[in-house]
Amino acid sequence: MKRIMSLIGLIILLITSNISCFKEEKEKHIVKEDTIIIPKENPAVNKQKQPSEAYPLIILKDSEVKWITKKGGLPSDKVWAVLYPEKDSDKIHKILNLIKSNSKMEKVEQKALKAYGYPVDIVIKMKDESDYTLRRSMELTTNKLANGTETKGRVYDDRIILTYVKNNVQNSYVVFSKDLAEYLNKTSNSDFPKN
Repeated sequence: MKRIMSLIGLIILLITSNISCFKEEKEKHIVKEDTIIIPKENPAVNKQKQPSEAYPLIILKDSEVKWITKKGGLPSDKVWAVLYPEKDSDKIHKILNLIKSNSKMEKVEQKALKAYGYPVDIVIKMKDESDYTLRRSMELTTNKLANGTETKGRVYDDRIILTYVKNNVQNSYVVFSKDLAEYLNKTSNSDFPKN
């Protein structure tokens, strides 16, 4: 009987020591974050992941630009100049840097985008035939009047709408950047003289 009790004690001792060893070993190699277990040695643990919304900006490179121009405005407006990498690389570089220097970017549904008036867009055509369109972002207000409806638009000065189209798939984003909004809404005309 003493032997059986000793044997049972030894088995319990082995089981508890193995469990604590396993627990210590497990704690050395994993960190629990919410419900995802990530190895501590993984260098990605301490790095901030790129949001999926940043994807269109990751592939936006000077060397991949085919041309950039403006379109839209009043129907009587003349055609805007086209920038080509061969002769306008400084302007192209400036525009792409303004786009990439945003403080935040959020994906937006197409049905939430509303146009008002005669907006002027900047269009960037890439060598892979994808394109980016930069459009002013607006807040629209509608008032019911006795003789109809009045709509007023206020242009935001701290954000723009970026639409990325590739292989007939379109995604739109609100890009937060005062510098980019100012460029699109006010100062870009000097880079795109009218023909």
